[in-house]
Amino acid sequence: MRNALYNGTGTRWLAETAEGKLFQKATGGTLNDRTMRDREAINRFCAFQLLGWRAYKSGDLDRFLADCLLKMNTMSNEELENLRDEFDHSMRLNYELFPNHAFRKSLVNDDPQFDRTVVNISLFEVCSVAFTKLKSSNAKVKQQIIDLVADAEFENSITYSTNSSKAVRTRFEMMENEIHVVC
Repeated sequence: MRNALYNGTGTRWLAETAEGKLFQKATGGTLNDRTMRDREAINRFCAFQLLGWRAYKSGDLDRFLADCLLKMNTMSNEELENLRDEFDHSMRLNYELFPNHAFRKSLVNDDPQFDRTVVNISLFEVCSVAFTKLKSSNAKVKQQIIDLVADAEFENSITYSTNSSKAVRTRFEMMENEIHVVC
């Protein structure tokens, strides 16, 4: 629905980005393109990257994502290219750290013997945005993220009432604190 209502530069950017090799590699190509789940995930990255998680106060994710598309529809080609560079950088780092488990709760068991879980969209949005701030990946960052996902409060924020402003604030604050520590 959002794709039809806000058709323009932003929706075309989402479509192109969803077909990108780095996004497909990082997500294992498991986000459904027919239901546009792939584009929704990328739209969430864009919204929290461009508008900021602090601007998300109402708990109305649909409105927040629509506001992001409105903004993207007014952005220059250069701004959209920069956004794509940030997104691709984040996908690369997430995949480097958690190859088969990027954006999945199973990243805490990053072992080939463990089955990977489905992509967790809340974990996708917070990791994809946070990793734009990292210059490179390393073992310390990996362990910090594993510890964070294992933390009960963080785990609740990516599992229950995930679109509530409280859950969004919790996961972004906790992630920022961890990323700040390792940067």
